[in-house]
Amino acid sequence: MDKNLQYSGNATYQGYRTDCSGYASMAWKLGTPGLATPDFVPSGVASWLNSKEDLKPGDALLNDASGAAGHIAIFNGWTDGTHTSYDAYEFTGSGVHHRTIPYPYFSGYGTFKPVRNNSVIDATPSGIGVYRAADRTFYVADRNGADVGRNMFGNADDMPLVGHFAGPGRDTVGVYRPATQEFFLTGDNANVAVYTVFGNKDDVPLVGDWDGTGKQTIGVYRPSEGAFYLTVDNLTPKYRVTFGNPNWKPIVGNWSGTGKDTVGVYDPDTQTFHLSDANVNGPANDDHRVTFGNPDDVPIKGDWDGSGTDKVGVYRPSTQEFFGAVNGGQLLAKYGNPGDKPLTGHWN
Repeated sequence: MDKNLQYSGNATYQGYRTDCSGYASMAWKLGTPGLATPDFVPSGVASWLNSKEDLKPGDALLNDASGAAGHIAIFNGWTDGTHTSYDAYEFTGSGVHHRTIPYPYFSGYGTFKPVRNNSVIDATPSGIGVYRAADRTFYVADRNGADVGRNMFGNADDMPLVGHFAGPGRDTVGVYRPATQEFFLTGDNANVAVYTVFGNKDDVPLVGDWDGTGKQTIGVYRPSEGAFYLTVDNLTPKYRVTFGNPNWKPIVGNWSGTGKDTVGVYDPDTQTFHLSDANVNGPANDDHRVTFGNPDDVPIKGDWDGSGTDKVGVYRPSTQEFFGAVNGGQLLAKYGNPGDKPLTGHWN
């Protein structure tokens, strides 16, 4: 974006045409000089998606008309849960832009439809797991309950945490020590990559990618205030979000598909999840409500269908069963022993 390239169907940069389709071809690592807008789908490089709800970062919005009438913009994520506008990268006559675009595109520029590079492999669904305090071990499995691995970490009285603490990639384990408000987070399931002291006694520990950087950092929920304190540096709160009632349980996830984790709360009396699409300093909006599960269930979340968006779920301690709110609600698997604490994450 800082190369000051001039839009041209004849000029090239690093072998790619300096126009919209050359730019998209470079982003998708296609051969030089790049395809033209009418050629992405017929050539077999890309396929049309069924609906906008199938879009994931790296996909595109394509007007496959010929010449100057055609255009392509690289989709980078929805701006909020309404899915009426998106964050995108594109090369136009005024240069390379990273900006918000109304779905499917600005009016007056033809018909745009969602499309995906055929080399992209869908994300795998979230897996499940448990933490067994008796042997200080994390046991993890795929969504269907098939064992993936185990890691011993922390002390018996610690609270288990899971996240991508070292950057994008698989989730690794960590613990929170309530007696001292200490966080111990690993990047490799063995060695401490992040150590910090944060929060007050009786806070509930949290981890999330609050700004969409690809790296998860810590936070806490303070029941006495009904407030979330979220850091992006593992040290200082960037957001203080008030949401829900003090006796409700905190839950965080990528509810809107933007790549950012935002806050939520679970009302155990009504088995209702209240989810917000944005972290703000002040009261959060109640953007989505989902009633799911039975009394005494433990709230969980996960990307149960590999769509890139988290959904709510529950763990039933009486039967050690995991249920996900996907396709009308379904049993994921039975896993673990009585007394285990449930986990979810991407282990591979």
